[in-house]
Amino acid sequence: PGILVVDRTVGGEYENYVTPEGHVPDADLGVPWETCIPMGTSWSWVPNERYKSTDEIIRTLVKVVSRGGSLLLNVAPGPDGQLDSTYVRLKEVGEWLKVNGEAVYIKDADTWSVSNGALSFPEGGRIIADTEVEAVDTRRRDDQYNYIFVDSASVGELDLGCRSDKLIGRPVMLGNSKAPKTTTKDCRVVIRLTNEDFAGGEIKVIRVHRRMDRIV
Repeated sequence: PGILVVDRTVGGEYENYVTPEGHVPDADLGVPWETCIPMGTSWSWVPNERYKSTDEIIRTLVKVVSRGGSLLLNVAPGPDGQLDSTYVRLKEVGEWLKVNGEAVYIKDADTWSVSNGALSFPEGGRIIADTEVEAVDTRRRDDQYNYIFVDSASVGELDLGCRSDKLIGRPVMLGNSKAPKTTTKDCRVVIRLTNEDFAGGEIKVIRVHRRMDRIV
């Protein structure tokens, strides 16, 4: 009693969570799940290992989070118990999370709900992934946040569709002092991304805040 047992995808009523190894599911599995991958090509230490780049690790994390899962990233120490170049990548991922962590870690789990792939983009706009978070504040107002993960290939117009009626402020790019140019017309919200928006980082997160109806 009280013990958490990793299911290894055994199925049945005692299954705790599903653990797809070495790949990210194409969509939310509808149950708690965790993708398990090594940083290199092996779960254990091997000499002259070929490690995943920081960019690849972050993109994998974004895909996992936007599809409702968790990521277990295996790092194997050498025979002397030390890490080699992997610590550099881990530090870089940590620096990215310092800026964009709010789009990855959801606080106050009792009042937050997450929908993955919630946005539709009527006209163009390349994105990596998107996540929608809803929260009820102390005044019983239903706030909705969309986190849109983009990279430098997203430069151009990103059409969010008809969303301006309840927009709070302007969409912002996490970590940037200047918000991306945003226009509204006939209730549509269009964000125009430029190369300048991606200065200092390849993968960025746009946050869109909307105020929904008061909950009775």
